[in-house]
Amino acid sequence: VGSPPMPPARHYALMVVRGPDRPRLFILRQFPARIGRHADDAVTLSDPAIAPTHCEILEHAGTLWLSVPDPNVPVLVDGKLVPPGEDVRLMADHSTIVLGDTTLALRDVSTLTARAESASPHSSPAPGETTLAD
Repeated sequence: VGSPPMPPARHYALMVVRGPDRPRLFILRQFPARIGRHADDAVTLSDPAIAPTHCEILEHAGTLWLSVPDPNVPVLVDGKLVPPGEDVRLMADHSTIVLGDTTLALRDVSTLTARAESASPHSSPAPGETTLAD
């Protein structure tokens, strides 16, 4: 039983820094945010070494946590293996997540999104996924 989707108090993004989907950027618009190969995941990756729903990011009282629902899929957070059944705290502007052959960097982009919203108050929100220029 998962939590209902909730909009984040701050704005976060996952940048693909290594792997077949580099250089993509995913804006996390609600939590929980699932990561995997499934089309319904908030972060949909093409890496064949990743499970359809490999892991998810949760938010509790302004703190981000990574959860791995399947103990058979390894995930590293900041270089450490996530123990089965345990949620691992993420550092919003420092954490790296390794799953399959993909490395993701978590970033707090609240300042950037606030500037963008104030610069163009009548524009519609960007899509959940953005491609970065090399």
